[in-house]
Amino acid sequence: MAPSFPLSFAPQSADEATAHKEIYDQLRQTVETFPTAPNSSNSFTYSRHPDGWYTFPERVVSAMVIKSHLTARTTDIFMVTFPKSGTTWLKALLHSALHRGANDLAAHSPHQLVPFLETQVFIKDRIPDLSSLPALRLLMTHIPSQSLPDSHIPSQSLPDSAHRHFCDGVSLFGPYWEHVLGYWRWHTKRPSQVLFLTYEELTTDTLGQLRHLAEFGGCPFTVEEQELGVDRKIMEACAMESLSRLEVNQSGTTDMVDKTYANNIFFRRGVVGDWRNHLTPEMARRIDEITEIKVTRSHNFCGLFMASFFPLSSVTEAADEAKAHKKIYDQLRQVAETFPTAPSGIDVPYSRHPDGWYMTTAGVVSAMVVKSHLTARATDIFLVTFPKSGTTWIKALLYSALHRRADELLAHSPHQLISFLESQVFVKDRIPDLSSLPEPRLLMTHIPSQLLPDSVAASGCKVVYLCRDPKDCFVSLWHFWNRFMPWNIDDAHWQFCNGVSLFGLYWEHVLSYWNWHVERPSEVLFLTYEELAADTLGHLRRLAEFVGRPFTTEEQDAGVDRKIVEICAMESLSGLEVNRSGMTNFTEKDVPNNIFFRRGVVGDWRNHLTPEMARRIDEITEVKFKGSGLLLHPPFLQNTLHGRLLIPQRPKWPTDQRLTRQVRDIGHHILMLPPSRWLGVVSAMLNKRHLTARATNVFIATFSKSGTTWFIGSGR
Repeated sequence: MAPSFPLSFAPQSADEATAHKEIYDQLRQTVETFPTAPNSSNSFTYSRHPDGWYTFPERVVSAMVIKSHLTARTTDIFMVTFPKSGTTWLKALLHSALHRGANDLAAHSPHQLVPFLETQVFIKDRIPDLSSLPALRLLMTHIPSQSLPDSHIPSQSLPDSAHRHFCDGVSLFGPYWEHVLGYWRWHTKRPSQVLFLTYEELTTDTLGQLRHLAEFGGCPFTVEEQELGVDRKIMEACAMESLSRLEVNQSGTTDMVDKTYANNIFFRRGVVGDWRNHLTPEMARRIDEITEIKVTRSHNFCGLFMASFFPLSSVTEAADEAKAHKKIYDQLRQVAETFPTAPSGIDVPYSRHPDGWYMTTAGVVSAMVVKSHLTARATDIFLVTFPKSGTTWIKALLYSALHRRADELLAHSPHQLISFLESQVFVKDRIPDLSSLPEPRLLMTHIPSQLLPDSVAASGCKVVYLCRDPKDCFVSLWHFWNRFMPWNIDDAHWQFCNGVSLFGLYWEHVLSYWNWHVERPSEVLFLTYEELAADTLGHLRRLAEFVGRPFTTEEQDAGVDRKIVEICAMESLSGLEVNRSGMTNFTEKDVPNNIFFRRGVVGDWRNHLTPEMARRIDEITEVKFKGSGLLLHPPFLQNTLHGRLLIPQRPKWPTDQRLTRQVRDIGHHILMLPPSRWLGVVSAMLNKRHLTARATNVFIATFSKSGTTWFIGSGR
């Protein structure tokens, strides 16, 4: 296989060559008016592109030609890096993954196989016609995102001046942070179109990321190829040690612009954390400070997500740290392999944790890592649900209430704004240091309460728990997995009722957090999906107050809270482009965002469950919740709310302090009332149904204890 496309494009005619040179000359005249800055060695100067980044004057010209004369296709693959971010390695991996072979690397440098647009293609007054190239066109650039075509959407010590120039953004294609953030934003808005990787991820799991690359590029490795080791051979051939030993890279050269460069200059160490051998503590601290300001504060990214996928240098795993983390995961995998297993109904069997709940083996391991390596703070906010209990919705509401910004939902899935600890953060042998994240940290999990880190309860941090009617919860769970593979509803129902379900028995999961709420109501807020559906605005305000960010009178008058409710409505969220076509990474695969949005209707279980199925879940609920204060099925109120008003002469009031009951026929409200108030509910319903007002009536209405007796007594 030859290079992706030839590097010796000749103009089709003398007239065309003249026209191309005229375009370049006009742009050169323009570039001469741009501000300049000396590079770190003062041996040459950079030109400052109007978009704010620096490079050599001729490269600015090339970038401007590319922007106006390159037309991207939907089948193109653009590979982009900031200089010295693992470019050579990634070129080798991606070219080999797409063309299913690493043999080309024996005769060609990666920079010959995948040339740079701005230094190897659009140079020397050339405007090549790339339209005749076959798909997939693999195009490489360092150009910042804002300067791409609109159709596309060696020293052992580092001088102080070089460090200063880098921090000030006076570096090739700099500033670094704007370059990275430009592509990061694009990735979060269109994750199915832009794949964002880190060098550290690629180092930690090269094989997994190679497969990810191949799938993203539309050439996934088949099962047969993986069994034959095609992907492993590519990984081995593309290793920096292998590439650097090839004759073509030891003694060969590659033409770039007007010079010929030795291929060996593109190979150094490539070791994660090597900066420690070159930077002074002050230099490292300065870069970390800029990173925190640029990434975490200025752009209001979710710190947890960024720490997981784009770590600061102060928390980047060095090679020895990565090995230590992998060792921890490997040890826990060995332990988890001894746990009992059970068929899951999906493609991966469940492991049964000693505490009695089920999860995939990888999920169990991640939960165990979370318990032993995450330290909660008093300022933390933990959001917890049983799967399919309204998680996506509550994430959107809580994030928006905390940050007073619902507009971020236009570009980010709620699962990108608030990542799951066990399936997005503590995964792939990673133990991220979350201590540098700004307060309050918003942390999300499905993990049962008994397996949370001990520091969660000890710290007194806030916990928000959302539960849902178990019948609706089960139906939603069944629908979710049916998006991936067929799952017989009878089998699914049996597994749910017996606790052979993700994160275990529903009732025990809910009760553990309910009891925690009863013991510490100021620390644990317990909500139901039905309450949230009945009065979203009221419970949004309650949420905001609970986490220490109450809506002010001015904000309520301005409708800030109402706007959040509107944007976070399931109908609104599901219609956003990011949720219709975007993807979010979970554990080892990208999952379409649209699978997290279905109907969300209270009582939808009636359209799916047989009477026997519903009765079985109700029976378990009554037994499990008996005596807990959390009742879903009190017979008295059930009959009342069905409109039958069957009031026993001597009702036996239960001793439970609170009552939870889904109301079916009056707008799906949830009533949380002590038994002493039940007759008041019935009286109000009788009044509404049987009292007929006259034109001559005078109705006196007050809120309780608002001077009612005095007001009535003063009437004539």
